[in-house]
Amino acid sequence: IRQQIFDDQIPKCTRTSRCSGIIKPDIVFFGEDLPRRFQLFVQDLPSCDCCIVMGTSLAVYPFADIVDSTTRSTTRLLINR
Repeated sequence: IRQQIFDDQIPKCTRTSRCSGIIKPDIVFFGEDLPRRFQLFVQDLPSCDCCIVMGTSLAVYPFADIVDSTTRSTTRLLINR
């Protein structure tokens, strides 16, 4: 898989000869729909003690609302490059 990525190829499953599916990381790419479980997490935000957000610029909604969905007393940590 690593070599396929370094060669700018789309990585495909090679576990068996019958498998040729595309391998995708467990992340949401820009433009993809958020998983249903996202709404469950959003419902928990007002009661959380600490909100850690990683890997987003918080520029695109609905994800940009996450920090504002916590209470004023909630500790917030944004980890972003």
